[in-house]
Parts: sequence; structure tokens; C-alpha cells
Amino acid sequence: LLRHLQDFAVQRAAGVVFATRELFMWYADWPWKRPPAVVIPNGVDLEHFRPLWRCPPGKRRVVYVGRLSREKNLPLLAAACQEVGATLPLFGAGPRAAQLAALPGVTAYGPVPHYALPKILADFDCFALASSTEGSPKSALEAMATGLPCVLADRASQGLGAWNPAYPAWMPENGDLAGAVAFVLDDPAVAKGIGRAGRDLVEAHHDLKKTLADEVAFVHNAVEAHAQQARQA
Repeated sequence: LLRHLQDFAVQRAAGVVFATRELFMWYADWPWKRPPAVVIPNGVDLEHFRPLWRCPPGKRRVVYVGRLSREKNLPLLAAACQEVGATLPLFGAGPRAAQLAALPGVTAYGPVPHYALPKILADFDCFALASSTEGSPKSALEAMATGLPCVLADRASQGLGAWNPAYPAWMPENGDLAGAVAFVLDDPAVAKGIGRAGRDLVEAHHDLKKTLADEVAFVHNAVEAHAQQARQA
């Protein structure tokens, strides 16, 4: 897919927007002519996804919102939750839905309206994303915006770690997903601190009003520059 982007899309583009610094660095190493590019991460509506989480009584429920597909590593997350005595409600659709619904401790609720997500997220103990590959994970950003503490695997956190590598709930390098989940579930003070850090991170770098304005400005400038080059040619 990246090769197709190289050959047929990017080289013909007036400009390129990347959601993560990791993708931008891949692009920066190209030996070909490169159009202007910028890093603009996913944004979140901070008025809709507001701090609703209030550390509910410890029912040990770890929520996931997103596509139910192989790269999300949801069987691994389900096993980690079972190991620490937690359940795993899933919200979303995808090719692995039936398989995941049969796992112990998992309840698959299917997709829900986007407007309902803030109140849904606020009812759980933590959000977890154990993906083997991610860009700028919108579902995690939205969970962070509500103040819900999040546990993120290394790959899932790359698009955020570029902004704040000190965020305290990255999964440890040894891959101890169960330990990372227990770290959040076992101590309400830790959970609240992680929730505050997540909200701070989203406010600082993922405010939809700013990211959208940045993208509109970049597209406008790129198109104007491209048109000027065409006129000169």
C-alpha cells in the first residue's frame, strides 16, 4: 500500500497531511521529489468529549471501542483482562465480532452512535488498546478526553508518544498487558492521575478546533502553491 502511495498518489499531490511523526519520518527519507507535507494528528471535539469520568466503583470493566479486527489484538486483551479478574465490553463492528463474543469475559455490544460515546465511556474503569499497528488512534484520544484512564500498547501509543512520552500508562516494554491493566484497576489514585494526564494531553495537542484550522490552512496554501506552479509552467 505504501508503494502505491509513493507511485500514484503522493508524487502527484499538492500536499500531504500525516497523522503521526512516525509516518512523516518515513516520508522524509524518500529519494523522490516530495510535495510539501505537515504532521497534523487526529483531533477531538473537547466540548462533546468532556471530563465525565468520576472513577466509578471498581467493577473492573475494561472497555474497547473500535473495529473488531485482527490487528487490534483483542483476544490478547481479553486474556489479560481475564487474568486480572476484569471483564471486556466491546463496542464496534468487524470481521472478528462473532469470534470475540465467544471469549470468556467478553460482551460485544456492536456499534453505537458517536454522540453516545462520552457517557458510555464514563461508565467504565479503563480503556485499553493493544493494537499491533495504529496511526493516531481516535478512539483512545476520545477516551482520554473524557478523563477515562487508558492503557495503550507500544504500537498503539506511537502517534501519541511523539507528543508526550511520559504519559504513565503505556504498556511496559516487556509486553505485560495484564500488569498494565492491573496497574490502573488496582489503585483509584493512580487511575485518576492517568485520567487527568490523558485529558491534559488531548487538550494540549488534539483539540479539533486547532487541528481542523491547521489542516484547512495547509490545504489552502498547498493548493495555491500548486496552482501558481501550473500557471508558471
